[in-house]
Amino acid sequence: MGNSALLNEPDTLAFPADGAVKHFRDVIMPAIDRGECWQWTLRLKSVPDQIIGSISLETNENYNRGFWIDIPWQRQGLMTEAVAVVTDYCSKR
Repeated sequence: MGNSALLNEPDTLAFPADGAVKHFRDVIMPAIDRGECWQWTLRLKSVPDQIIGSISLETNENYNRGFWIDIPWQRQGLMTEAVAVVTDYCSKR
């Protein structure tokens, strides 16, 4: 099965039920504390308590940017808009 087939099957790429919490607790938060990672959540202005996506930047030379957006919000330009804002923020630092 090639990578393109996996992208058509959302369940094959999903975290386990507690996977996102563990990832943030065990990986992301310690990296933020060390100054090696910056993390933003994407939220709609109309529903600010709901996280629909995420962008991260890291100091790692081989892996320095990551992002995801939940399926219902894909292909609407939301991630493109958010990445532009983060890129602008970083270019001014």
